[in-house]
Amino acid sequence: MERLLEVIGPRAEYLSLLEESPVALERLMRVLSGSAMLSRWLTEHVESLDALVSGHYDKLQKSPGELREEVQRLFWGTRDIEERLGRLRLFRAQEFLRIGVADLCGILHPWQVGEEITKVAEVFLEATLEEVMASRGYPESSHLLPLSVVGLGSLGGKELAYGSDLDLMFVYDEATGWTPRDGSGCSEFLTKLAQRLLSWLSMATKEGKGWSVDVRLRPSGTRGPLLVSLRSFKQYHEGMSESWERQMLLRARHCAGNPEVGQKTMGIIDSIFLRSPPPDPNEVHAMRSRMERERGQAPEGSFHLKLGPGGMADIEFLVQYLQWSNWSKDSRVRTTSTIGALEGLVAIGALPGREAGFLKKAHGFLKGMENRLGLVLEHKATDQPFSAQELAALGRMDDLEWVPASKKGEDLTEKLERVMRNVRRLYLGILLGRRA
Repeated sequence: MERLLEVIGPRAEYLSLLEESPVALERLMRVLSGSAMLSRWLTEHVESLDALVSGHYDKLQKSPGELREEVQRLFWGTRDIEERLGRLRLFRAQEFLRIGVADLCGILHPWQVGEEITKVAEVFLEATLEEVMASRGYPESSHLLPLSVVGLGSLGGKELAYGSDLDLMFVYDEATGWTPRDGSGCSEFLTKLAQRLLSWLSMATKEGKGWSVDVRLRPSGTRGPLLVSLRSFKQYHEGMSESWERQMLLRARHCAGNPEVGQKTMGIIDSIFLRSPPPDPNEVHAMRSRMERERGQAPEGSFHLKLGPGGMADIEFLVQYLQWSNWSKDSRVRTTSTIGALEGLVAIGALPGREAGFLKKAHGFLKGMENRLGLVLEHKATDQPFSAQELAALGRMDDLEWVPASKKGEDLTEKLERVMRNVRRLYLGILLGRRA
């Protein structure tokens, strides 16, 4: 608070506005006491207090169209690419402030937080792609190029956290016969465009940082080309991909570029799951165990919310196995959303409602913890474990509807242990038919 007052300096109108608006003052105190990330942003961009005080952040949820309009408003008056990329980072930070305020006030459920962050990421991605195209001599819509930018992982599932990477894959349609104006080949041109997009998405400017990206989930991983044709994509996944590579396609979703190419890509993915049987449950568990062993280890007394035993990955692996097993039976399981898939599995009788209800609540709790820890500690929860001391910084949080009720004398760490222990027990019980 002291640092913010120093920055405000002679701008006494802000203090007057806060005195006149108890609601705005409460929001400001929530931000300053509850989030290192948002506090730093407010201190660096004190003009955002205008939006906080004026009620600009009263709009808790925004449509993609509203977010695109906000980007165009920020772009107004400049054609300079560097300036526009900087304003995109302002857009990202302003929207994170909007979402973070609602999150800290307990107004948005963790699933809604993930959806809002994902919408911001997609508009950021779309706008950056348009800027890359303009720099390559194509100021027209990116829909004209035979390229689909496919989101995977949390981006595809609309479950991004504040510190999430964007998992991306680039697929193009070679059958269109499209040729670049510069005389180069289609694949060569689109590969260079994709490389520049990745660079511009992640680059930092004086206005802030961009979005970290990860393209390792493409066919053949780091050994494969950055750009893959529809034909090669189909041949790879129908002939030589491993089960885990096909499993991750359950969360694939067209996010930017040409929607027709995206639709064709999704059609290929649908046919893969219609034609190929799911892996043996023991193979699924072996993949999950390897992930836990290699990336989900945590020191004694710490927790890995995503990859540790009983973490979100347990829920996601179980749900994806059940989706794959029932893909050909009912379209209601064909969704990239973990929660949507759980609801679909209950609707078709593939999962009892009681177990699904627990998994939904547990997933919401773990996502909420991930979000809060990201705000409070500016820590990347999906990649690193958290200590009991870091969890203690969150307080009890019993007043939030997505936090499970406490048992007598139970603190937040003990509650998290109990939830994760029960997730692991249910995961093993449903997948392998045995108890933890």
